[in-house]
Amino acid sequence: MPEVFRAIEPFSLPERNGVSRTIRTGDLVSDDDPDFKGREHLFEPAIKAANRALETASAAPGERRSLGLGHKKASASGSASAKAPDAQPPAPATPPASTQKEGSTDA
Repeated sequence: MPEVFRAIEPFSLPERNGVSRTIRTGDLVSDDDPDFKGREHLFEPAIKAANRALETASAAPGERRSLGLGHKKASASGSASAKAPDAQPPAPATPPASTQKEGSTDA
């Protein structure tokens, strides 16, 4: 049974039978593919890539997983002072009253 390899960098191959071939990063190729021969340095075993993805998908024991960029870290005490997502912003301060008296003109 042929072994499957994953491309680690993109490259293009010259035309064969009038068709050129482009290999992109992540494309899978078997070791019996004629385009794999002589270009082994551009590939890694697919099982190695899959194992690496599994290892990085989980947090280590006792480690908390990241919630991503859109989530904010909750406070440790879980206090109610945290703003609700639909909370209204504070009202702007009212402008100071005019110091000019009605009817007076400054020219």
